[in-house]
Amino acid sequence: MPAFLSNKKIVSSLVLIFMFVIAGFFLFGGDSAPQSTRTPTGTEISFDEDGKQAAPKRDIFGELEQNSETQMAELEAVDSSDSSGIAYILTESDSTLHAVVADMPDPQAGNVYEGWLVRSDPPGFFSTGVMNKNIKEQWILKYESSGDFPAHKIVVITEEEVLDGIPERHVLEGRF
Repeated sequence: MPAFLSNKKIVSSLVLIFMFVIAGFFLFGGDSAPQSTRTPTGTEISFDEDGKQAAPKRDIFGELEQNSETQMAELEAVDSSDSSGIAYILTESDSTLHAVVADMPDPQAGNVYEGWLVRSDPPGFFSTGVMNKNIKEQWILKYESSGDFPAHKIVVITEEEVLDGIPERHVLEGRF
């Protein structure tokens, strides 16, 4: 076999290997998405796109459970469902932490569950956000604000067709 054919095989093989290495880098090693890891104590540490450590995520439920000033309210179904839940609220230094854990069926297709804090005198309310389902199949709401809302003692969970700032069908209600 002529020497130039042998050299062509070697060059072709090297080019092929190089292409596989480049493809592998892009498929498996070139991801620049934020990364996270857990420390031995279980605390999650996140990294931004530049590889710098990001601010830790706030554990609202942990803060609410550990503070003796946290108020709790049992949420009861006001519709025909067997829904139930617990609401938490903590107000400190002009800031409010609020959370809800609820057992409810999935809303109708296209609908969402939304939380509200309500004041009875003078009447007023505001949304605390849309609920999300966790891996335990519970509906969760986490809310934090720099405001203080001592008169908003009623918690309402509604099923919403439209997120327009107007509460729709009441599912759960409770009072702190």
